[in-house]
Amino acid sequence: MSTVGIILLTAGSFLLLVGLLLVLGVGARNAGVDVRLRRRFLVAALSMGVVLAGVGALLL
Repeated sequence: MSTVGIILLTAGSFLLLVGLLLVLGVGARNAGVDVRLRRRFLVAALSMGVVLAGVGALLL
């Protein structure tokens, strides 16, 4: 069980990092990514990151 928890916690942390990078707009402005699309990815990455990190922490 703890191996699954560590994997989920790592995946959740990675998604939170991706969400934070989207918040900062790293590379997105230069690539011409639409703001609405970036916001959708931001919400999805942050919410899935929180869920996966929470489940992973509970399974530890």
